[in-house]
Amino acid sequence: MNKKFFSRMGLTIINKCNQKCSWCFEGTWKNGETQIMSLENIKRLLEWKDWSDGFTPVIFILGGEPTLHPQLLDILDLITNHNPKISKMLLTNLTCDNMLLEEVLKRKVVIFANIDQFEPDNNVRNQSKILENLDYLNTNTGNGFQYNISATVSSLEKDFSFLYDILENGRDKINNLRLAPSCVGFEYKNQFQKNFGDEYFYKVFEVLTECLKIKPDLHLSTECAINGCMINHKLYEELKNIGYNLRYVCGEPEPNADILPDMSSHWCFALKGIPEMSINNVFDYPDYNSMIDTLRAKYMEFSKKYESKCNVMNCENEQCKGPCTALNYYYTLNG
Repeated sequence: MNKKFFSRMGLTIINKCNQKCSWCFEGTWKNGETQIMSLENIKRLLEWKDWSDGFTPVIFILGGEPTLHPQLLDILDLITNHNPKISKMLLTNLTCDNMLLEEVLKRKVVIFANIDQFEPDNNVRNQSKILENLDYLNTNTGNGFQYNISATVSSLEKDFSFLYDILENGRDKINNLRLAPSCVGFEYKNQFQKNFGDEYFYKVFEVLTECLKIKPDLHLSTECAINGCMINHKLYEELKNIGYNLRYVCGEPEPNADILPDMSSHWCFALKGIPEMSINNVFDYPDYNSMIDTLRAKYMEFSKKYESKCNVMNCENEQCKGPCTALNYYYTLNG
């Protein structure tokens, strides 16, 4: 396991979202009946987890789109009042009202802005609001790094000029770019395809190289563990040398295990719909760590049944789906 740096808890406070990103695998869930996490349950969760384990305490506030929660500011205040040392990370598409963003920032929240809402099949009507809020972050926050951005290589044809413009305008305020390899997508329609080969990660390398020309000190991060047989050694080393360290093992240093409004949890969202990989109520466990240990045991058992046959960067299996247990499961199920 990689070294653990912080004590993490992810709270998915609402399932609704006002965007429709093609690569999002929360599609069915966030299009269902509205689910909102209550203040009472958030208070219980804060008391349920031990925050004194020596690691930096962090809460990721997630959705759906978390700024749609009608009590978001109350949630932030509740966390601060429980333990002022907890860092609050808000993962948002930044389509919220400017006044709400201002109040969020007053509460010393770290913004992770997903700026992928610039594709033709998305809600392009929200672009002006996103750009307005980015401009607010650039002009009305203090000196130094103030926020982070993320984008996804969802296709080889994607035009990333929007990303370069945003990075140029916010170069003095942006700390981290999370450029994610495309996840499995809405209802698993956007799986990694073996026939993309190196082309996919040459596209990633192209985008990252352009970003580093704009901001050479940009910190880079990635997302899920990837299909190692898609990438050759030379390209892998080039990506590694510019600071983009690909992950090959799922759940390191620990799984997402985000807690949903109904108090259920799962190893990651790709496994949410699989009963044997879910926990119905986290409060059935005495504390957060015991819940995580149970999820890890479930995952290890499940991954044995649907294990990857990929020999990282040396795989010759034409049907390889890489190290993602969810992809291997759905491939085994559907062919």
